[in-house]
Amino acid sequence: AGWAAPWMPFRKLVVGVGMVPRGEVGLIFADIGRRSGVLPEEVFGAVLLMVMATTFVAPPALKALFARE
Repeated sequence: AGWAAPWMPFRKLVVGVGMVPRGEVGLIFADIGRRSGVLPEEVFGAVLLMVMATTFVAPPALKALFARE
């Protein structure tokens, strides 16, 4: 998504960090895999933890990036 504005390298970083917490789609597919028996509970738990971690880390990271601008 950040490649749309090659003349603004800082904006690419902001777009990239802003897209980090987009884990809801991953959670949906992980849950489908878990329910169908393809994805073990342990892996689903790891996916869930990563989605939660990135959701909590991205806002402070974005705040720091915008403060730098």
